[in-house]
Amino acid sequence: SGDWEDDNPTVIFNAKGEKLPDAQVNSSEVNWTILKEENARSVNGVGLVDMTGGFSGCTGTLLETGAALDTKALVLSNGHCIGGNLMNPREVVINRRVNMRFILNYFIDAPTKRAVRIERVLYATMFGTDIAIFELGETIGQLKKEGFMPRKISRVDPAVSLPVVLVGVPQTGVFRGNRFLRASRCKINGRAEELREGGYFFFNAFRHCCIMVGGSSGSPMLSAKTGNIVAINNTTVNDDALNMS
Repeated sequence: SGDWEDDNPTVIFNAKGEKLPDAQVNSSEVNWTILKEENARSVNGVGLVDMTGGFSGCTGTLLETGAALDTKALVLSNGHCIGGNLMNPREVVINRRVNMRFILNYFIDAPTKRAVRIERVLYATMFGTDIAIFELGETIGQLKKEGFMPRKISRVDPAVSLPVVLVGVPQTGVFRGNRFLRASRCKINGRAEELREGGYFFFNAFRHCCIMVGGSSGSPMLSAKTGNIVAINNTTVNDDALNMS
């Protein structure tokens, strides 16, 4: 039980791809970019899944499903981001009411943010993968009308060496005034056929060296070629884990 983010998953790299100590998360050497509203409007559909009402939680992405404009909007994130205690390893949650928010326009320089109520968890699991689909209280048509840009999910797995962009809201250890959308670029390094974390088993995960900091859970990994979602960020190995004997 408990919040997955309590484990402080962090891994940071410099521009040369060299790992930096977790404690340097606020260093200018970290190879990521704080996004601003004017030049990153294309990712304004990525936002904060506010699990507590205190502007903390995970990252989610507004989905383009091709549904009618009067359909309730959907958000993609991680299964461990649905609030409350973690699900059991074999649990599946369907159609559960929740009291959370999805906050769009989450740029450091945006004068106003757009909070939308998350009405329910349509589907979530941590069995074999770590995924959640949230239903919002607004229609996809309304959010598109306001200028928010949803993303499509790729129909194919990412190839090794595919250039990708990870967009998320990192929080663990980050100065509070800087906890807004950031982007980091890397490539898909390969597959992890079986990933174990505690009592959880995840299959067909992908390795990468983009920046992962607590709060980035659920971040979309976007193909640099198509802009489609090829994966969502789940977890990493921090310094404490690396130092375990």
